[in-house]
Amino acid sequence: DAEAAIRKSIALRPQGSSTWAQLAIIEIQRGDAKAALDAANNEPEGVWHDIARAMALQIGKDRQAADAALALLIKDYGDVAPFQVAQVQALRRDDKAVFRWLDKAHEVHDPGIGNLLIDPLLMRYKQDPRMADFCKTVGLPMPTTSEAVGI
Repeated sequence: DAEAAIRKSIALRPQGSSTWAQLAIIEIQRGDAKAALDAANNEPEGVWHDIARAMALQIGKDRQAADAALALLIKDYGDVAPFQVAQVQALRRDDKAVFRWLDKAHEVHDPGIGNLLIDPLLMRYKQDPRMADFCKTVGLPMPTTSEAVGI
């Protein structure tokens, strides 16, 4: 259903911001690295393109490209998109970096934090005590109440 909704959105507004990135996340959840990267590459140039590429590359085999995409994301957008950097770190399964970037997201009032409890990339940590502490700090309910399934 989510894919159908995103594809309809893309059909209505092909150059819309973040729609291809959302499709990339669906493909990441499916474990399809090629489809995720194809979707990411269709995202118009800019922040969402770079976020989607960084995410998609994390599940592929090219570690050098994955590392470079993350480094570029941090360099170009680390100060304005720390929540998305945390998502990429979650795909890398780097829990220390995830919580470091979530703290940065809180510091800069990143609106992405509002999606935390429904985010499949970050909800892999919903049983982690650090996630409960973070949710308490930002005023969200306990993460274990989320129905989101982490990947």
